[in-house]
Amino acid sequence: MPRELTVGCAPERLRALPAGALTVSGGTGQFGAMDGALQQNIHATCVALPVGGTWHGVLLRGPSGAGKSDLAIRILEAGGRLIADDRTRLSADAGRLVARAPANLAGLIEVRGLGVLRLPPKEVLAAAPVMLIVDLVDAAVVERMPEAGVESLLGVDVPRVQLAAFEASTSAKIRLALTATRVT
Repeated sequence: MPRELTVGCAPERLRALPAGALTVSGGTGQFGAMDGALQQNIHATCVALPVGGTWHGVLLRGPSGAGKSDLAIRILEAGGRLIADDRTRLSADAGRLVARAPANLAGLIEVRGLGVLRLPPKEVLAAAPVMLIVDLVDAAVVERMPEAGVESLLGVDVPRVQLAAFEASTSAKIRLALTATRVT
């Protein structure tokens, strides 16, 4: 029996897919269900850092010019890997949020002053579980002692912090957020 989903959007935004699939585009992203897995494309950069022998994805969110790509470059210089720049495809898989690049953007990063560059394969990962969301904000907004934040994306809870992209220590703070134990 076909599954049915009612959404608040115009019918012309729906497109036909093979049986058992659904895609809705528009608004803040694209949502889909293919073989039971939820997916969403979002405006964010995703990098990965090695933690305990595995790669942990970090979503960098913020408006255009907030410093997502600039911070990603600094994380790459510190041994990280690029998953996706500017557009990230998320999926919920076995209780984990997984990030990938849209196929047409895989391995590409926009660098202000240089343009769009293709990174060497050793600096790129195809996918990683998202273990942290970083909302990039003005330095004046970053709280000294913030409460622990969590956000649910595609039904998966992920820790969330607010940091200033252009501070020299931001990439180190991200590594600490992934590895250190918070004292309450």
